[in-house]
Amino acid sequence: VNALEKFWCENHFTCFGCDTQLTLRSKFHEFDMKPLCRKCYEKMPLEMKKRLRRAELVKATFDISMR
Repeated sequence: VNALEKFWCENHFTCFGCDTQLTLRSKFHEFDMKPLCRKCYEKMPLEMKKRLRRAELVKATFDISMR
């Protein structure tokens, strides 16, 4: 599985918070270059989610400008 700028063994592409098995079709967020499932993301404090969203926007903007 190629995700988050890494290659993962299918068996090891799991949520960093709860070890739930993920696929590329799974909804997940990046946390410290590791996948985090939607349920674990929703459990995070609001301020932490705001920071993660900001970081995702900056990364997306940077990726677009590098094309």
